[in-house]
Amino acid sequence: MSKVGETGQGMLELILALGVISSLLAVAITKINEALNDQHGYLNDMRSNIFQPLSNSHWRDHDSDVFSENTAPVANAFSYLIDADFPVHNLKSVGYELSPYVLARLTHAWEASSNEELSNRPAKLTATYHLNTIGLSSLLDVVSIIPLAKELRSSDLHLGKVDADVVPESATCRDRECQ
Repeated sequence: MSKVGETGQGMLELILALGVISSLLAVAITKINEALNDQHGYLNDMRSNIFQPLSNSHWRDHDSDVFSENTAPVANAFSYLIDADFPVHNLKSVGYELSPYVLARLTHAWEASSNEELSNRPAKLTATYHLNTIGLSSLLDVVSIIPLAKELRSSDLHLGKVDADVVPESATCRDRECQ
């Protein structure tokens, strides 16, 4: 009788252990589900704050902008040599008190204010722009007198040209007439 009682005792302990483990597992899964739902709600709130347009008063200058500190000597050299305007120290950031994330943006990131500036600023970075200022186009006009070099005339050959209006009008026109 002792073996039969031991076998029944083992089965009873196994059933009790499985019941306790399944109850603990059900409670743990419920708690994990609640925590994940809370985190999902927090992330949704943070996402809605991030994607809202912010006025400029919310953005603050970034105190330590390592990129600007490292590129400032090169940008200043370009500004001095070719009269190009490359602003640095233009990193702005904004954060939320409940968020571990910080948003950042570059302001005045070298955008052109006119079509002429859009063409001239990149052109100043090419060697042909500076060669044209010292008379390369006049030299090419003289060389174009030779019959085999007629394509070198400054009216035909545009070295270093930057075109601000590269999209043809037919591609942007919606009327049937220009398509």
